[in-house]
Order: sequence, then C-alpha cells, then structure tokens
Amino acid sequence: MYLLENFIQAIAFTLDSLLSIYFWIVLISALLSWVNPDPRNPIVRFLYSVTEPVLYHIRRRLPFVVAGGLRCGGGSPTSSSSSRRCSS
Repeated sequence: MYLLENFIQAIAFTLDSLLSIYFWIVLISALLSWVNPDPRNPIVRFLYSVTEPVLYHIRRRLPFVVAGGLRCGGGSPTSSSSSRRCSS
C-alpha cells in the first residue's frame, strides 16, 4: 500500500509541475502577442508550437469573438453564418 501511495503522489507532483510550467508558457505567449515579436525567433516559434494546438481547440469552441471592440456571433454554435451580426 505504501508503494501505491508514493506512486500516486509522484504522478500528482509530476502533473502539477507540468501544468504549472504550461501555465507560464501560455502566459508568456499571451504577453508576447501584445508586442508582436519576430516570428522567426526560435523562442517565439517554440512558444507558438507548444501553445497553439491547445489554444486552437479553445478558440474553436468559444461562443463569440471580440474583435476591435465589436462582439460578433454569440448565437448557438450551430446557427448559420448569415444570422451572425457584429454590434458594438
């Protein structure tokens, strides 16, 4: 039983560490998106390649998009594109 408890604690610690590191990577990537860095920079490429697969799925499932102060969409994800309007 002692061995199983240590194994579960090791998995929990590893998972916690990985999620904490990923949180900081996403935060740094978000901050860098505000300053528009050089896309050929190897650090920027690494951050983009690590965060973009996860953020892509999140962006796809968002019910609306805020762009330039306009809220676009907001209906159900199955609504037709012709019914989506942007308003301020």
